[in-house]
Amino acid sequence: MNNRTIVITGTSTLNVKTDYVKIKFDIDKKDLSYEKTLLLLIEQIDAITKIVLKNGFTKNDLKTTDFNVEKDTKYDNKSKEYHFVGYMARETLNLSFPIDNKKINSILHDVCAEIKDVDFNISFYCYNPNKYENELIKLAVEDAKQKALLITDTIGVKLKQIERIDYSFSEVHIDNSLEYDLAPEICCQETTIGVIPDMEPEDTKLNKSITIVWEIE
Repeated sequence: MNNRTIVITGTSTLNVKTDYVKIKFDIDKKDLSYEKTLLLLIEQIDAITKIVLKNGFTKNDLKTTDFNVEKDTKYDNKSKEYHFVGYMARETLNLSFPIDNKKINSILHDVCAEIKDVDFNISFYCYNPNKYENELIKLAVEDAKQKALLITDTIGVKLKQIERIDYSFSEVHIDNSLEYDLAPEICCQETTIGVIPDMEPEDTKLNKSITIVWEIE
């Protein structure tokens, strides 16, 4: 009985076009009053929502990914105790859409012109990486086969039938994260409003791996 096998992991990589942008707004408000804290938060959310609507989007395009209200405390070294100093409210809003530099600049221009104290970040990504699944699988299998043939030819054995393929469906791995942080105190100065440079993000790198077990003789 021939129990000799060789186990090879094939990998694949594709560089695909980065086609979507996400603008993330981080809103933080503080006040002694719980009601006033929420009111300040809602006012800023409404201001961002108006800008989003003004630029051709709907209210449903603006997604909430985080919301939190908690007591704010400060440590007193003399009393060795934490003392209540108010409330903190946080909410994160995301706006995603196909890359359009005119829209990006228009939104950021309006945010900088109309809202004084909002933190935001821009990231770029591939909207549907899993549509490249079949091509990545094919490339990974070809890579495993080439490696197996190279190794068996080098050591003087023959590659026979496949005994097992270890593969379970999973999302395509994205190798790079394309994020750009913009400091509001810089980009919102009057001299820079409306002149944020056009951005051409690099391609998104997708990876996949498959392990194949061959019988050898």
